[in-house]
Amino acid sequence: MRYVFAIALLGACRLGFEAVNPIADGEEVDARAYADVILADTPIAYFRFEETSGTIAIDSSASNLVGMFKAASVLGVPGLVPNEPSSRALELAAAPKASNFVEVANTPVLEPAAGVTIEAWVRPRSVSFHPIVTLGESYQFFVNNDGRLYSWINLIGPVTTTSPVVAVGTTHHVAMTFDNSTVTLYADGVIAGQQAITASFGYTHTDFLAIGGDFTANSGPSLDGFIDEVVIYGSALRPDQILAHMTAGR
Repeated sequence: MRYVFAIALLGACRLGFEAVNPIADGEEVDARAYADVILADTPIAYFRFEETSGTIAIDSSASNLVGMFKAASVLGVPGLVPNEPSSRALELAAAPKASNFVEVANTPVLEPAAGVTIEAWVRPRSVSFHPIVTLGESYQFFVNNDGRLYSWINLIGPVTTTSPVVAVGTTHHVAMTFDNSTVTLYADGVIAGQQAITASFGYTHTDFLAIGGDFTANSGPSLDGFIDEVVIYGSALRPDQILAHMTAGR
């Protein structure tokens, strides 16, 4: 329990301290606290999904990318980050597939030479195939219908977690890193799968980035559930950085 104290003038030369309002731990959390931790690691794309209306998803990174909500996207639902109780998230559904994802125009910044990290908070609503982030054939990161995380790099893979790590109806922090030699998958801040692969990005396609949809988003499956705080970095973050991000949100 924390307290807010007020300083009161009790006399000509005396000061008194009075406990005005008890604040339970976890209340009145600085709405920027989690975002500050994320931005300190210099993301190349950061979609917080704080919007309550409109068709534009704002990128909070320095890249200033533009995301487009498809028609069936539900904005302004309660956020998934526990430490930000007043934040918002995005709700998507499995159908219609062409109307349930966020589209971001392709750009070379999304295929960095040094590797990539993708992280997000997700809460699936059903046992299904749940795309998290995909960019053409360059990278795909999703929850399979068996609850395991899957990743492909330039169609090489899949790299998977060794067991189910994402449960229906439960909020999870998930992440994938690729350092040009190894793919590592994280569930709730802990390494849950890892595999060495030989692949690299070439930016030779015109596919858009899809959040909550696969790389054929107009015909492929969409995430059925909720997604929040989607971040992409231009390198493979260290395990301690992934854990720090998850912890900041908890």
